[in-house]
Amino acid sequence: MSFVQPLRRPSSTAILGVAERVSPWGVRAAAVLALVNGLIALGLPTVMRLPRQPSLLGDALPFGLHHWGHPLSAAFGMVLVYLAYHLMRRRRVAWWLAVAASAVALTAHLLKAGTAPLALGPALLLVLLATSRRQFTVRSEPWSVAQGVVAAVGIAALAFAYGVLGFEYLDHRDFGVEFGLAQAVRHTARQMVLLGNPDLHAATRYARWFLYSLDAATFAGATLIAFTLALPIRYRHRTLPHERAEVRALLEQHGGSSLDVFKCWPDKAYVFDRTRQGAVAYSVAAGCAVALGNPTGDREAAEAALDDFLALCADNGWVAAFHQVTPEMLPAYRARGLQALKVGEEASVDLDRFAAETSTGKWFRYLRRRFEREGFRLERVEPPLSPHLLDELEEISRGWLTVPGRRERGFTLGQWSRDYLRACPAYVVRGSDGLATAFANVVPSYRPGEATVDLMRHRPDVVNGTMDFLFTSMMLDFHAHGFRWFSEGLAPFAGVGESPDSSIEERAIHELTDRLNRLFSYRGLRAYKEKFEPEWEDRYLIYSGGPLGLARVSFALLRLTADR
Repeated sequence: MSFVQPLRRPSSTAILGVAERVSPWGVRAAAVLALVNGLIALGLPTVMRLPRQPSLLGDALPFGLHHWGHPLSAAFGMVLVYLAYHLMRRRRVAWWLAVAASAVALTAHLLKAGTAPLALGPALLLVLLATSRRQFTVRSEPWSVAQGVVAAVGIAALAFAYGVLGFEYLDHRDFGVEFGLAQAVRHTARQMVLLGNPDLHAATRYARWFLYSLDAATFAGATLIAFTLALPIRYRHRTLPHERAEVRALLEQHGGSSLDVFKCWPDKAYVFDRTRQGAVAYSVAAGCAVALGNPTGDREAAEAALDDFLALCADNGWVAAFHQVTPEMLPAYRARGLQALKVGEEASVDLDRFAAETSTGKWFRYLRRRFEREGFRLERVEPPLSPHLLDELEEISRGWLTVPGRRERGFTLGQWSRDYLRACPAYVVRGSDGLATAFANVVPSYRPGEATVDLMRHRPDVVNGTMDFLFTSMMLDFHAHGFRWFSEGLAPFAGVGESPDSSIEERAIHELTDRLNRLFSYRGLRAYKEKFEPEWEDRYLIYSGGPLGLARVSFALLRLTADR
C-alpha cells in the first residue's frame, strides 16, 4: 500500500443532515435544467431549420462552424444530458464543464442570427450553476481525469494525422475528387468535430469505412474523458503515528467490541470529529468507504464523527458503509438515511457459567480426560515469542493454509506475520512428543472483562477434537486470570431473515444461505460455536445507496477481506 498526502477531511461544523447536503434544491434544479437544455439541443434540428446565413460568429470561426449543423447540435445535447447526471451527483468537474458548455452555447446563440431566444436556457443554467457553486463538492479522481484527457488528446492527434494521410491517399475513385493537403486538413477537422462533410460522397466501401473509422476515433476519445470524469477518488491516505495513538486512547475509554483492536491496523484511515474525541476507522475499495464497527467515542462525539465520515464519502463520491456494528447506534444510522442489514450474530461465552457448568458436562469431561491421557497439554507463552516457537507456529500456519477454503483474510482479522505474532501472547497445544499441533494468539478486546483471540490454526493431520481441547482449556485459563467473557467471533448469516420483521434483503439472504449451506456450512459454524453455550448478539452492515449500494459494498468487502 502506498501512502501519499491525506485526503481532505471535512469539519463537522453545521452538517444539518447529509441527506439535505447531498441533494439541495440548487443542485437538482441545475441538473434538471442541464437535462432540459440537452434535450432541446437534441430535438431542435428536428423541429426547426437552423439558420445558415453568415454572421459575426461565422466570420470568426473556421470550417463553416457558424452553420451550427445538426451533428454539432446533437453532440452538444448529448454532452449536456451526460453532464446532468454528474451534476445531480454534485461532481465539481461536471460543474466546470457545464459552465464552459453553457457559456459557449450562450455566446453562439447571441452572435448567430435568428437564435437569440435560444440563449435563455444556457443563461438560466449559468445563473443556477453560479448560485449553487458551493454545493458541487464531489471530486473526481484528478490523476485519472488528467490521464484520460492526455490519452484523449493523443487519440485525437493520431486520428487527425490518420485522417489527413487517409484523405491524401484515397484517390478520385473513392470520393470523386483529388485532395490536396489543405483540403485533407479541412475535411478531417470537419469530420472530427461532427460537422460532417456533406460535399463528399463516398463512392467505395473503402471510403465509407474510412469516414466511419474517423468517427470511431472521435467517439473513443470522448468516451475516455467521460469515463474518467465518473471515477471516484482513489484511496490515498497517510495515517500518522499520533493519529493511531489517539484512536487507541479513545478505544481504551470508549471501546466495546472484540473487533476494535483491528481499528489500529495499518490498513485503516481515520476521520476525527472537530474535538478529536470521536473517530471512524475505515478502508476504501471499489469506490466504497467501509468503516469497521461503530464510530469510537462518547455518543455526541461518535455521531459527530459519523457526520464527518458521511460528508467525506459524499465529497469523494464513495458509498458509505459500516461493517459488523452493534445494535446501539442503529437509530443514529437510520436517522441519516442509511440502511441496516443483519449479517450474523457474535458469540460471547460467559466464562463464569462455562467454568461452573458447561465445562463440567459429560462431553467436555470426556474430551479433557482423553487428551490428557494421550499426553496433550496446553501451554501459554508470553511475548516476545522465541524464534524457535515462531518457526513452529509458521509451520502450523502454512499447513493450515493448504486445507481447502483456508486463506489469509484482512480488515476484520489479522494475517500471519512473525513480527505480529512475536508481540502477542499465544496458546499452543503440544502432543506427547512435544510437537506443536495447534495455536491461537491473544489480542486485546476493548470490551471490559472480555478476552479474545485472532489466528486459530492447526496442522492438517491434527487429532480429531484438538481445537475443542484448545478452546476449552484456553477459556478455563482466561477464567482463572479473571476474565468474565470470551468472544468466539461472528457466525456469518446466523439468525438472518428469521424474525418476522426481517427486511426483504435479509429474507433473500436467508433463502440464499439455505441453498449454499452444503458448500459453505454456515449452519455448521454456528453449531460449533453453540456447543460452548454462548450468548448471541446481532451484528449489522450499515450502507447507503439502496440495493445498488449494497451490491457495491458487498464487492468492496470481498476486496478488503482478501489476502493483500
